[in-house]
Amino acid sequence: GRRASPARSRMLAGSRGRGPAQRSSAGRTSKRVRRGASPASSSSSSTSSVPGLPMGAQAAGGTADQMAKQTKLTNMLEQVEGRLKKLESEAPPFSPPPRSRAGDIRVVIGTSEQASDPAMVERLMTMVNTSYYESMKDFLHPRQKTYERLSRGEVIDRLEMGDAGIRANRVLHIAYRGDTLQPSSVVGCMSSTYQPPWTEEGCGHWGLLVVDKDEQGKGIASVLVRAAELRLAGVCEQIQIEYEYTPGHAYSERLLQFYEGSLGFQCVNGYNRRPGMGTQFRKCRKQVSAELSHRGELLRLQQLRTVLTSELIALKDQCPSTDASDGVARDDCKLEAALQDSSDEEETDASGMSPSS
Repeated sequence: GRRASPARSRMLAGSRGRGPAQRSSAGRTSKRVRRGASPASSSSSSTSSVPGLPMGAQAAGGTADQMAKQTKLTNMLEQVEGRLKKLESEAPPFSPPPRSRAGDIRVVIGTSEQASDPAMVERLMTMVNTSYYESMKDFLHPRQKTYERLSRGEVIDRLEMGDAGIRANRVLHIAYRGDTLQPSSVVGCMSSTYQPPWTEEGCGHWGLLVVDKDEQGKGIASVLVRAAELRLAGVCEQIQIEYEYTPGHAYSERLLQFYEGSLGFQCVNGYNRRPGMGTQFRKCRKQVSAELSHRGELLRLQQLRTVLTSELIALKDQCPSTDASDGVARDDCKLEAALQDSSDEEETDASGMSPSS
């Protein structure tokens, strides 16, 4: 498979350990003052070349830590901008997805905002558990009328993982219909993970693909899958899924056709899950295409640029300015206006099915 270049790996990191923006914002630099040199002269000489910071503010006594952080963030932003320009100039031909029956469906990543809404948590939990029950009821005891795949606490935990933004490893995607995300508009969900503990480096994962029972067969699952795979394509070379398949079972046959047919996954390992019933646990993988990899990296770098820009703006607000009474004109810390927020989420759609493990 393809291997990311060292420069790309550094910029795209974030799924394992701290991401690049996190490392830069966590950095600290201490300056030693030479024996015999005054603190004022040392500070002035050590910060005079910090890019993007006006000289007046530097002389006013901006801390070495703030200067070092801004230097690192600015350098990283320049690297990201350079990589973005290269990607934009090398854009491969784009193959638009097939026309969808789910053109009014939007997909977002859940956060603590949704986790703090009891009605939203209840909606997601009920939708997931109901969909799993419907897919498994033929194999359950006749008296069992419910199935718990997720508890309320687990739904909350998965939603809160999205608070880490671009640094999040595992997230919960939420599909909803219309312009407003609310419990009544939710029609599906799924998870995606850059690096689960059961795959090697470079192989991402998605699962928990669920569409509301009354919304299945309308292309919503494909909208979710495309959103998750675009996210994973920013850092992963392969994607893995797992699901249960029972030959001859109508629901299982639909999953097989969708996963290993429409979506292009190939089974790399399967074994009997329920002896005597022929049920298999199938582990499937597919390679991320060059086109999807390009689009995924482009999207991730645009998001990273937004994060770096936000952190630079936050540093600007922390920069001290001198008082006019000191005889020095007040000079605010200004950032270059060319920084552009390009974090618009790409929305996808097509045709699809419902839940997997």
